[in-house]
Amino acid sequence: MPMGSWLRIALAAVVGVGALVLLAGRQEAVLTAEHLGVLLFAACFAYAIRVVDRHFDARERGDEEEGR
Repeated sequence: MPMGSWLRIALAAVVGVGALVLLAGRQEAVLTAEHLGVLLFAACFAYAIRVVDRHFDARERGDEEEGR
């Protein structure tokens, strides 16, 4: 997998975990902030899975461009 893909996955992981940390630090019961934190984490996780999936699909096809 190209280094750019790894960097995008790492960035998505940092943003997703950061969203969970911010969510855990909330003392007040604001449902919209909780939903936003969980939604951001889920979006980052889905993005990372999509990048890995595209890599393996391209590898199976034998593409040189890694699914871009």
